[in-house]
Amino acid sequence: MFSINLRRLLVWFPYLLFLVIPFHVFISLYLSFKMGWGINDIRLILFKMWKEIFLILGFLLFFILKILKLKKVPILQLHKVDVLVLSFSLIGMLYTLGGADFGIAMWSYRSITYMFLFYFLGRIVDFEKGDWVKFGFTILALGVITSIIGVIQVEYFGPEFHAIFYGEDKLHYVFTSADYDKLRASSTFVSVHEFGLFMILCLFSSVFLFIIWKGSKVTKYVTLGLINLILLVGLIYSLSRSSFLILIIGFLFLSIRKLQYLIFGLVVALVFYYALDFIGAFDSFRTVASGKDPSTQGHSSIIFTAITDFLSNPIGIGLGEVGVVVRRFKPEAIQYEGEFFNILVQMGVLGASFVVLMSYKVFTISNREFKNQENEIGFRAISLYISLLVISLFFRDLILPRDQMNFSLGWFYIGAYLTLLTNRKSGLMEFKF
Repeated sequence: MFSINLRRLLVWFPYLLFLVIPFHVFISLYLSFKMGWGINDIRLILFKMWKEIFLILGFLLFFILKILKLKKVPILQLHKVDVLVLSFSLIGMLYTLGGADFGIAMWSYRSITYMFLFYFLGRIVDFEKGDWVKFGFTILALGVITSIIGVIQVEYFGPEFHAIFYGEDKLHYVFTSADYDKLRASSTFVSVHEFGLFMILCLFSSVFLFIIWKGSKVTKYVTLGLINLILLVGLIYSLSRSSFLILIIGFLFLSIRKLQYLIFGLVVALVFYYALDFIGAFDSFRTVASGKDPSTQGHSSIIFTAITDFLSNPIGIGLGEVGVVVRRFKPEAIQYEGEFFNILVQMGVLGASFVVLMSYKVFTISNREFKNQENEIGFRAISLYISLLVISLFFRDLILPRDQMNFSLGWFYIGAYLTLLTNRKSGLMEFKF
């Protein structure tokens, strides 16, 4: 007899979403170029909203599943982080109403809250141990594919890549670097920084899988070693300095936990050194490190501008005034050097405080669970991974609303982790690692 396991179908939703999302920007820009769609063309906007439609279907499936089960359990057991996320979203809506242009403000609001849809998807999807491992390998596979694409993009297509696929004859400064005559790889993402950060999330995922994956040592070392090498090559080709910094911070955090991670980090640094020299990017990296790179100097100036603007209006000026997404409607709008500063200026001290508080709360929860020696090694590995995700997202140099793959993935993982933690403590499920 044919039957459908609705719960497992819901679990597969994240797989289907994230198998496509890494290529979403590439497909969108390619279609836009080939079909002649402008950036604000309604056809392009509707195409790009497939993710929201897919997410809504997932939420509908969840409610159908709850109705069919008829269990006397809460639809969603509220967690403290849920309250923080909902509060930030509500405050953002108030600042949207206070914006000068409601339509543009709504686009701005979407850009800073969109990732929380993935968070709540994680809150309703019950990932078991096998799901964490399988999904982790799915993300690693996507990382390997996009890394290889990034290398091909640089070594085969070069600067012509953007002209061939996107119709852009002139490269934006973000795809070039001082003292480096090659293209900086963005792979299938909107920028080199988004590509670099995805490589970081994948590298940290491999650490988590190395701990939780029950296989022979030879298999683990060889498989994950090759995967890490490919990811590192992709990261280096991006020349995303902010991603390099996040990797260093992450390994410093890991080394505090265990000395072997510090040794692994030193091996990574050694690979970095020779790889930078091999692709001819060492002089560029030296220029950046010394602060002589024009891009680095510009970043500092923009950050000081954001702080000055915030101090002149600490309660915020309302959404829809600054940021990448606003510039599609107002080309003259300012884009500060990080979404945190965009939120700081637009939503004031209240909005910025919630951003810090959400990250701090998740980090302290996962770090506490990791330190609890009574927890199974698998659960402690997941807790460690969540801490690394929070570090990666919090220290992110720039959130681009046009490509939120990393924040969507990170917040989905955070939601799934809190669901796992809530179920364990309430006794609804028994997870044996």
